[in-house]
Amino acid sequence: MRLLIVNWSSRKIGGIEDYLTNLIPALQRRDHQLAFTYEVDIPHTRERIFLPEGVPSWDMSLLGMTRTLENMRAWRPDLIYAHGLLDPQFESAFLDIAPAVYFSHVEALSTRITEAGKPP
Repeated sequence: MRLLIVNWSSRKIGGIEDYLTNLIPALQRRDHQLAFTYEVDIPHTRERIFLPEGVPSWDMSLLGMTRTLENMRAWRPDLIYAHGLLDPQFESAFLDIAPAVYFSHVEALSTRITEAGKPP
């Protein structure tokens, strides 16, 4: 399966990036073809998320949204696996490329309010 992983940063910031650092090699060991797109390459003081050799990646902060989306589309993913993102327009635009799954790594306040009927 061709899996396109999308995250807000290419750098190890916290839990999302630790998860991706472990997930990406595991998916490749299961013979999935992978690509990685990210919105920014900051902070520069942090280590990059590990990508195995040959995994294409696209930096939206360098390429711009249009060119990044063109590269994503040209790669022809079977599924987009999205994580914390900054730009809702970018998130909306890539939904036309392939089916997408969004992994919410934090519980949204609105969900807690809806379930409890009042703020926590």
